Amino acid sequence: MFRLFRIFAAMALAPALMTGRATACTGITLTAADGSHVLARTIEWAGSDLNSRYVVVPRGHRQQSLVPGGTDGMAFTARYGYVGLAVEQEAFVAEGLNEAGLSAGLFYFPGYGQYEEYDAAARDKSIADLQLVAWLLGQCATVDEVKAAVAGVHVVAIDPRASTVHWRFCDRTGRQVVLEITGGRPRFFENELGVLTNAPGFEWQLTNLNNYVNLRAGSAAPQQLGARPLAAFGAGSGMLGLPGDVTPPSRFVRAAFVQATAPRQATGEDAVLSSAFPGTLYVGSFVTLPDASRQGYELEGWDVAFGDDSMMSLYQPGDVVEVMGDMTVTAVWRELTDEVQNEIVMDSPDGDMPYDSWFEVDGNPVTLPEVSDGDRHVVGYEDEDGNVLEPGSQFYPSGDTTLKVVWSDSGESDEDGNGSDWWIYAVVVIVILALIALVLILHFRVGVI
Repeated sequence: MFRLFRIFAAMALAPALMTGRATACTGITLTAADGSHVLARTIEWAGSDLNSRYVVVPRGHRQQSLVPGGTDGMAFTARYGYVGLAVEQEAFVAEGLNEAGLSAGLFYFPGYGQYEEYDAAARDKSIADLQLVAWLLGQCATVDEVKAAVAGVHVVAIDPRASTVHWRFCDRTGRQVVLEITGGRPRFFENELGVLTNAPGFEWQLTNLNNYVNLRAGSAAPQQLGARPLAAFGAGSGMLGLPGDVTPPSRFVRAAFVQATAPRQATGEDAVLSSAFPGTLYVGSFVTLPDASRQGYELEGWDVAFGDDSMMSLYQPGDVVEVMGDMTVTAVWRELTDEVQNEIVMDSPDGDMPYDSWFEVDGNPVTLPEVSDGDRHVVGYEDEDGNVLEPGSQFYPSGDTTLKVVWSDSGESDEDGNGSDWWIYAVVVIVILALIALVLILHFRVGVI
């Protein structure tokens, strides 16, 4: 189960390494110091909605393969339970892992594969290319068993207009092979590198790596060109010439060299976490530190160390760090299980509060909010002991607490004399001014008479 988590976590995290367009699928393999093997891949398809879903298939589950024009192909029952990622429909498992530690995945392979022609007389031994992963995960525990099983069936296309695919298989020993069907015959290739993309064929991709024999991690050494000294402009010149486009050959080269220069992690779990960083890290690259979550803990930040030298301060998610050598990035967690979370409930039947309740760590102070609602406002908060606390004051919860919200009455003035009955004062002032005016008029009239 632990190995299972690592592989599918890596499937979710790896797209930062190889971004591409409609048909760009790239697979890599990370090997940890403890011998764990982490297979990661992307599935990028923009041609249609793949209707992707996770599937969990138990032992004893029975399926029957589709064949051209029907559903009466080879029937098979799973000996091993497995989980996988299916596309289009549940039977089409694109990537999966079984309980024996065998992983299998298919990759788009247009223009180079060729299956044998479908023979209806052999339909009970015929299996659709998109169901091969599901069948082998349910039947096999090792790469050798996969090779023997494939030799006894006919792999066919459901629709001859569709593209062919090729496959990657890896067992718990770390042995990995690639299956390609060309000229109607299956061919297996040992995949010691652990990388796979799309077309052309796997052998051609390995040969093409020789075009990049100059690539290495780090910086190129200074040298003399005649009388002129040459030196690198900056870090990372050892990777000068690494292709950056998204074609399958370029992605194969880039994945191979980036994978080979990635720092080797101590455990498989560490290797999964390291795949969260773009490019799996090589000298001269930049990484954006991700956010992370862990049940019962809070992420305080990331400790970044080059060799044995820590940077001494914690980086936060979103911070950008330049890789200057072997780099170790360690999550620093604060355990939350020893903290008591108190719920503070606002009992406010006479008015609306911005929130009905919230949680606060035991011992932390809470600033009671100042709230107004039209011509009314909160004048206090009454705790369970009958004490009334003023808005803006500090309250220290020592357990789950209910505070009764005390509102001013409509028309009640506040402590500054600014109540909702201001209009009464205005009327009184107007009346007084009118009386003064009347007295003055009468006085002047008497004087005139």
